[in-house]
Amino acid sequence: MVSLEHFYYGQLVHYGEPVDERRIVARSANITEEMVSAANRYAMLPTLPNTSMSTWAVVRGGRNAPFIMVQSGIGAAGQEMRHLIFINGDTLRDLQGNLTLLTTLLDGQLPTFEMIANIQDPLDLATENIRSIDQQTDDILTLMSLTGNNTRNLEPLLSAIVQGVPLVVINAPTSEQTRTQFVQGLITLLPPSTRFSVTFATYRQREDGITAQISFMDQAPEGDALVYDWTDRSLSGTQTKDDYSHYITSQLRLDISLALQQAENLTQVAGWRFKSGDKLADALAYASKRQRLDDALDHNMPVSMADAGEVLGNDPTLSPDLQYAYAEHLMNLGLAMDEMAQADSVAPLLKKDEDIANMVITKLDEAIQESQGTRVFNALSRWMSREDGPTGEEWTNLMQLSTVAALQELVADHDLEGLNAFLDEVRQADPKLRIGRYATQIIHTVLPLASHDANLGVRLFALALMHLTDERFNRLMESDTFRSHLTGPVTRYLDALRKTGRQDAPLLVTAAESLGNSIKPIALRRLTELAYNQQRLDLIDTPALAELLRLVLQRENDRHDVMLATVVSAVNTHELQNLVQPGPRYILQILLALGRYDLLARAMIDQSRDLYPGEGQYEFIRMVQEFVAKTPLPADAIPEALRSLEANGIKGVTMVAIASGALESTRFAPELKGVAQRLITQIDESDAYKEVLQPEVVMTLIRYYSHHNATSGVRVATNLMPDVAAAKDNKEGLSALNRTFQLLWKTEDYRIIAYNMLRQYIRVADDVAARRVVEYFGKELGSQRAHQLGITYRFSQFMGNVDVTVYAQVLSQVTDLLENHAQIYEDDELYPSHRLLSTFKQTLYSNLNLDERHLLGEDFKKLANAIFAIGQDYERNSKRSPHYTDDMLKGAADPSSIVDVLHAAGGYLAQGRYYRLKLRGGSGYEVLEASQSKEVTNHIGLAAELLTAMTETWPPSQGPVMAVSDLKSELESMLNQLPRDTMREVRDKLAADWQRLAALIVHIYDRADRNILDPNNRNGRELDTQKRLPESAVEFYRMMYSFFLGN
Repeated sequence: MVSLEHFYYGQLVHYGEPVDERRIVARSANITEEMVSAANRYAMLPTLPNTSMSTWAVVRGGRNAPFIMVQSGIGAAGQEMRHLIFINGDTLRDLQGNLTLLTTLLDGQLPTFEMIANIQDPLDLATENIRSIDQQTDDILTLMSLTGNNTRNLEPLLSAIVQGVPLVVINAPTSEQTRTQFVQGLITLLPPSTRFSVTFATYRQREDGITAQISFMDQAPEGDALVYDWTDRSLSGTQTKDDYSHYITSQLRLDISLALQQAENLTQVAGWRFKSGDKLADALAYASKRQRLDDALDHNMPVSMADAGEVLGNDPTLSPDLQYAYAEHLMNLGLAMDEMAQADSVAPLLKKDEDIANMVITKLDEAIQESQGTRVFNALSRWMSREDGPTGEEWTNLMQLSTVAALQELVADHDLEGLNAFLDEVRQADPKLRIGRYATQIIHTVLPLASHDANLGVRLFALALMHLTDERFNRLMESDTFRSHLTGPVTRYLDALRKTGRQDAPLLVTAAESLGNSIKPIALRRLTELAYNQQRLDLIDTPALAELLRLVLQRENDRHDVMLATVVSAVNTHELQNLVQPGPRYILQILLALGRYDLLARAMIDQSRDLYPGEGQYEFIRMVQEFVAKTPLPADAIPEALRSLEANGIKGVTMVAIASGALESTRFAPELKGVAQRLITQIDESDAYKEVLQPEVVMTLIRYYSHHNATSGVRVATNLMPDVAAAKDNKEGLSALNRTFQLLWKTEDYRIIAYNMLRQYIRVADDVAARRVVEYFGKELGSQRAHQLGITYRFSQFMGNVDVTVYAQVLSQVTDLLENHAQIYEDDELYPSHRLLSTFKQTLYSNLNLDERHLLGEDFKKLANAIFAIGQDYERNSKRSPHYTDDMLKGAADPSSIVDVLHAAGGYLAQGRYYRLKLRGGSGYEVLEASQSKEVTNHIGLAAELLTAMTETWPPSQGPVMAVSDLKSELESMLNQLPRDTMREVRDKLAADWQRLAALIVHIYDRADRNILDPNNRNGRELDTQKRLPESAVEFYRMMYSFFLGN
């Protein structure tokens, strides 16, 4: 019993009259909008005109309503009404074409509704009452009576249904029962499992939207259809022929019950094909053909192997007895006609059906005894190679018997050509055949004929390579009898194994290649193992390692991985110095590809020590990055590889090179984003890494992020390149810079990153390299960018060509030093005493050597001269007014002096804020503590170098310095290279210290005698002879440089 959703669609009745509007007037609870839409589209069955009789149909309703049963008619009040019932395919299939059950759902009188009704209960339909053979016989007898008791009239009608041609009946009685009986009889002629697919309508009109295979109409439609005229039982329109229809109707002539039984027999077969997607015609045609084949086999009639093989291989409806019959038929014909390939459909059954397996084994064994070993071998080769083929000792033994029998037949016939071909087949046999178990027997069976055909010796050697165990293979290679049948490169290689002394020619690879491409992989492995076992590692040369690497990367078979890892490790230990490059790198690649990270770490340490001593370490790091990059690896293997290598002693910059190479080896796998980020952090935080790493490492990071369209990642990675490139000699550094620039410039979004890289390189590179970048790229990029590069070059000179983070620290130290000097001489009552100064000088003198004293004197003199030069520049080119200074700080005017540059730069970074200088007289005496002599010399040297760089960049005699817009652009570019937190810290330091430095220089200059540095100045000479105490910071500098320079 199943429950069916339904609804009524039609006119309400008010005061005994139908209302014009048509609507849903009643429905069950689970009717959906999709179901209503399907009914409106496919199932609006028209009413039969001029009668109160109703009509009904079963039609397809699309995806949302597989089948719709509809009853249409005129109600008691003259209202139009339709009852639509939704049935799924499984329910309809279970009815097996029992229309009598469906008619129980029809209303005797279509109901009248005065208002929209409450939710209706679903309809219940019993599906258990299957029509008996007697009832179905009655259905067919009724059909024959309605069609004139002539089966010739039935065949074309049934053919139309089977072939999918619409069947239209015209001039039929209006009786709903008669029309239903006609449909019931026709579909009863089909197998029960397919009857549900036939749609019908007991009344239709042209263009009513109804699609049905059997339709009763007033007049024949246009188009493709078979038209049956009830009155004279004539046919017109499209007529088709169909094997099934002919078969069933011919059975009707003999016995209706026999015809029904035959249709019943086809139910399972036809249903399987129909459910698999066949059209009804194809499903029934196949079912009819199957019935004929079954009958033929049952009566020992001829059946073609092609037909039998197709049925056995594809038809799941075969009973065990029929499977056995088809399999036996195929075996008999296949062996007799040497057509065993057409019996291949037997193979999957040999695991599943013991009876069939025993039958096949018996027949194959008999065939071997009857000198049909080759036929059996060929069949078993195919069958046992299949995933679903036979397995087990019994089948392996049978395979061995057939192989040896086939060989003996060929040997007896002295068929050398056949033997060569057969040995090729045996060699290429699937491992499931376990040829290795009896390969020795094969070799000894054929070996006597090898002297007659050199090709046989080669093929036997190939067979040994492919299938013999290591022990048996090594024993065979020691056999002089076997070796005597080998020629050419293989013989030369085997002879070399027995000789002493090194061989120049690549014997191993040549021997393997001589056997052909299909044998070459296993030959390389086995011949390599022979060299290892006989302690001839020198034969495993660079060409051999290259081929072994190619094999490992192809990963065809991991059975020899342990052996290969052991062999190449031994070569690394004993033959490393004798290998031609890139042989050592191949060893590392092989170990990496095999996942032997322990052996790889040991080999890397050995190669680093023995091949790359001293300054060669730089090339070692390059080689490490290259060998990893050139070894394709799965992304999920990288974390374990990195952990294992580090655990086995690989550290520092070598690990960085490995991680970089891993990004390339995985083709920039997104899973390695964390590895890329860690690399950037490690390089950025280590000056040592920047000095020794190859630029290729940074380029790899850039390509990684570019591959994933991660602009921020590209920017951060590119920021590393200037420092890394600047740490190399100019040729290598500039080449790396240019390659990186070209890589980035191809992508519009990366051009600003490429340009800022050039500016940063100018800031950190030596003067020669920086000028070459300005000159070369200035021409390439146009006048505007050339001007900007020039500004970057000048400002980097101004900052002493050091990194901005280092410069900020130096600037702070220098500013603190000058502030202390200014404060010592701020209060004329608190100047340093003669004793304090004398102690300061003598202590420094005692703690420094001669060169250090002279250098300190020079630095004091440079510092004094620089302060005077900057002060004079300020007096000559700038204005001393708060308004002028405010304009500088706010960027309202272009700087005209070095002091202006300091004010403008500090003011821009401080967003116009003015850091006023506040000095405390009498403080700062800690700078006269000379116990830390190195600190004193360092601070004075930094101050002299920093201020001298400013005067050398913009000599005071040159006048106007730079545009404030250029200065701002340069500051932005310089600071934007830094991480956010670092940038803020550096920006705040520079903002305050540049303003402090400007004020201190002006203050110290203003407090000094303008002529005090004149060699002939009287006060100056007294300072030189220690007859006068300094009264300003500049006088203090003169006293100090006079003392240490011996003036």
